[in-house]
Amino acid sequence: MDGLQTAQGGPNASHTTLIGHSYGTTVIGAAAKEHHIAADDIVVADSPGMLVGDAGDLGVGKDHVWSEAAGSDPVPYIGRDFLGGWKWGVDTYHGVPYNAGYIQTIPSDESFGAHRMDVDTSGHSGYWTERSTSIKNQAAVVVGRYDKVQEDN
Repeated sequence: MDGLQTAQGGPNASHTTLIGHSYGTTVIGAAAKEHHIAADDIVVADSPGMLVGDAGDLGVGKDHVWSEAAGSDPVPYIGRDFLGGWKWGVDTYHGVPYNAGYIQTIPSDESFGAHRMDVDTSGHSGYWTERSTSIKNQAAVVVGRYDKVQEDN
């Protein structure tokens, strides 16, 4: 990522989005924990956990972390206990708190703090279905048109 940023003229000359899927998001989280990632935005789809408890721990700023998770995709729930990160906070569901203290989070959790994007696809790999809201949301982040992203409320 550093080399790509340098080749494009430095951090102010380009807009780079790092996109990870499934356990690839865990690799991104591990890298971000240990090193700075030369990216403007991070998009994760179907993350089982990123080894960090908060979007702000990824080094690109909480406002530049984006998450997609289809309700029918089991991977985020399977990985939580092994790959989720821990933080002191409050778990919420649609804004309603239900647990406080030391909590384990994954990017699709409200308490993780990422932008949770709308997903209209299903399964483990549907996030790149042509003309889907899922792919349109990713494209909006890639080109820096955050106002076009449809977020899950």
